[in-house]
Amino acid sequence: MRGVRQCLDRANNEAESRASRIADRLAKANTIMAALDIVLEWNDDQPSLEQIRLALRNGRTEASLFFQGTDYKQYFDFAFLDSQDLDQYLSTDVEEGDASEAGKSDDTEQQSEQQDDEDAEKEEDELADDEA
Repeated sequence: MRGVRQCLDRANNEAESRASRIADRLAKANTIMAALDIVLEWNDDQPSLEQIRLALRNGRTEASLFFQGTDYKQYFDFAFLDSQDLDQYLSTDVEEGDASEAGKSDDTEQQSEQQDDEDAEKEEDELADDEA
């Protein structure tokens, strides 16, 4: 029973971590889309953080996509965006540090299975000792 609980806890932690990474990438994508919408629809070539938050209805924005202007306001950083490979920057398959999620998932799954097997063996040994 303990082995199953530990396995479920690990799976839950992995799912929460993955959901967090996806939410981060979604915030980046929404921030970029809102900035581009402002440029195209409002003819404003330097959207501010306030404008983007308004466009996102106060939704989550990605702080790394802004720079501080001389007026101390935050503006969308198109230079940073131009320097990025957007496929990689927004990919849900790429981890920070360029490790693939699929490869990491396989390694983690194997480690989890091995730990579960070890835990089950320990429980069986404990039960056998209690019965003896």
